[in-house]
Amino acid sequence: NPHVGRRVGDIVFPPDTLLVGIIRDDRPIAPTDDDALEAHDELLFLTTVDDEPELSTMMRPKTRPGRG
Repeated sequence: NPHVGRRVGDIVFPPDTLLVGIIRDDRPIAPTDDDALEAHDELLFLTTVDDEPELSTMMRPKTRPGRG
């Protein structure tokens, strides 16, 4: 996740998208704006079909130059 370390409140999600849960260490968390995303978090979203491609793109790990 390219947003590891960022606070949920600092991430701009697509307009009709809600982060409704974080699964961390096999435990559910109801996210607040102050929660920071951690490596290996599983994120649960509600979104529209129209916003799904944008959400998918923004949550995809960035590739480094010179890497596949």
